[in-house]
Amino acid sequence: MSPRQRYFAIAGTLLLASCGGLPRALRTEIQTENERLQNAERRFARSQDAVREDLAQARELFEGASVSTEWPARFRAARAKLDTAESDRRELAGLQHARGRDAAMRAERLLNDERHQRQSAMDEADAIESAATRWLDFQRNLPHYLAKMRGRVRCN
Repeated sequence: MSPRQRYFAIAGTLLLASCGGLPRALRTEIQTENERLQNAERRFARSQDAVREDLAQARELFEGASVSTEWPARFRAARAKLDTAESDRRELAGLQHARGRDAAMRAERLLNDERHQRQSAMDEADAIESAATRWLDFQRNLPHYLAKMRGRVRCN
């Protein structure tokens, strides 16, 4: 084999090897989901810290209320979902260079699961933070809410 033929053979082999792995569109989706998961981790931590701070600062408001133990438990369950999403992300990273239809199907399933777990965890964190905000709003605007309650009692 001449040096020129050898060069083209090596270049062709390298080109084919670089084309292997998951389809480009799927790799792009995986990268996008990785970024979303990183953002979700930061948002989750901020939400959890905010609610923890709310519980500590308005201790009298939450004293004896079931939410003072319910919200931390719900955050732990949501954290477990984010941990599952992270586990899926790590497994997807290992599949990045895998070839074949089975690898692509497995990657799509993992990607969908990662997306679902991330979104579910963030929905839960947002719901908890919204509930805490409503409790604090009630405390801040107590006269308004008492007047509303009196109005309802008079109507009934």
